[in-house]
Amino acid sequence: MAIYVPAGRRRRSLLLSSAAVLLVGLLAGFGLGRATAPTVDDRVRSVRTEAREIAAGLRVISLHEQAGAGDVGARLVLQRTRTQVAKAFGRAPWQPASARTALLHDVDALIAADQAKSPDFATKIDALADEITTTFGA
Repeated sequence: MAIYVPAGRRRRSLLLSSAAVLLVGLLAGFGLGRATAPTVDDRVRSVRTEAREIAAGLRVISLHEQAGAGDVGARLVLQRTRTQVAKAFGRAPWQPASARTALLHDVDALIAADQAKSPDFATKIDALADEITTTFGA
């Protein structure tokens, strides 16, 4: 013998079970998303590591200049440094706009000066590397 279930009750059961499955799926997705999302500390650590790498690249130029290597791609490295610094600031929204402006201005000034053969160029490069690490707290 078959038990008759009215259509209204079947529809209500289907809607309630669908809503429950949707709610469980949303909660599981939210929990998984929060568990795998990078924390603020992870982002800060990543940007600081990137700043250290940028500064290390500049210090290599400084060593070449102190050894008297002359203009061995210094301009290209400075242009790449500018791009990397701009990207680092894009990933570091906690940095004030004034710090971004000042640091990019200093990089641009070194690029425009084209002083790779001047005796104090290595000192200026070292100062820029120090400014990058100080700005990002690396």
